[in-house]
Amino acid sequence: MTDHVQIRELVEGELSRIQDADVREALRACLVTPRVQTRQWEYGEPGEEYPCWSVAEIPEFEMELAYCEHGFGPRSPWGAVFVAESSIGMDSQWHDTLEDVFLSFGGVTSFGSGGMERVPANRALQSDERVGRCAPSRVRR
Repeated sequence: MTDHVQIRELVEGELSRIQDADVREALRACLVTPRVQTRQWEYGEPGEEYPCWSVAEIPEFEMELAYCEHGFGPRSPWGAVFVAESSIGMDSQWHDTLEDVFLSFGGVTSFGSGGMERVPANRALQSDERVGRCAPSRVRR
C-alpha cells in the first residue's frame, strides 16, 4: 500500500467488520488522515526501517494506531506506536485487526479510584475536546 486512498479503503473495510456500533463509532472518532512515517525495525539489520501508515490517534496515551505491511505486518499489520518514538515497537503492540489494536491500546482503558481498569468499550470512550477528538473518559461506577 503506497497511497492514502488505499489505506482509507483498508480502514473502512476494518470498520465495516466491527459488530459493536459503540466500538466502531469510538474508533471512528479517533481516525486521522492517513500519513506515512518511516519507523525503525529493531529485529533485523542495523538501520532497517519500514513505512507505516498512521490512521488514528489516541492523544491521552500519546499513541497512534498504524498499519504496516512489514516487520510484524505480514501476520499482524495493525499496531499501536508511540508518537515520541520512531520504532515499530514490540510484537505485543501489533494485532490482526484494527479493532483488536484499538481495544488493546486505547479503547477500553479507564482510570478509576482503583487505578487503571478495563471497562466495556461503550462506557470507556467519549469525544473529549480537552485532549482531542478521541480520549478515554473517566468512568464512574
